[in-house]
Amino acid sequence: MPTKATATTAWVSGLQQTATSRSNLGLVNTGEVDGSASTFRVEVFDGATGKLAGEKTLTVGAKRFVQENAILQSVAPGTTNGYARVTKTSGANPFIAYGVVNDGAVPGQRSGDGAVSLPIAEFGVRADAADWSDALGHDYNSSVHSYVSGERGGGP
Repeated sequence: MPTKATATTAWVSGLQQTATSRSNLGLVNTGEVDGSASTFRVEVFDGATGKLAGEKTLTVGAKRFVQENAILQSVAPGTTNGYARVTKTSGANPFIAYGVVNDGAVPGQRSGDGAVSLPIAEFGVRADAADWSDALGHDYNSSVHSYVSGERGGGP
């Protein structure tokens, strides 16, 4: 079971691209092992068919994060709901993958509020919200916990 991050593969579910919502996909390179960048293959699957709808390669420096905005629109145009498999193809550091479902199909539309979708490791264990403060160097536990526990009107 991953305690802070996963070493090889993670799944992010609940991605959407509709007239009223969009999803971003984020990757965090924890930098726990060394100062090297990591490269990732992001495969996006159509939630309706289960088929691969597109893929993209992303590189993230150590102790950095990258967020791909509107991931379905950019990688799998026409897909309205889906999920992603993130596989580290190079680099020594563990990583965290996450999704954010935003209110509004584009930035500035609707409230823009986001709900976090925590990753599921390859072997099906959901990452703990406590991982977020360690990897990013900030304390996100209270906001992540409130979404997971439903204190803000529902979880991811």
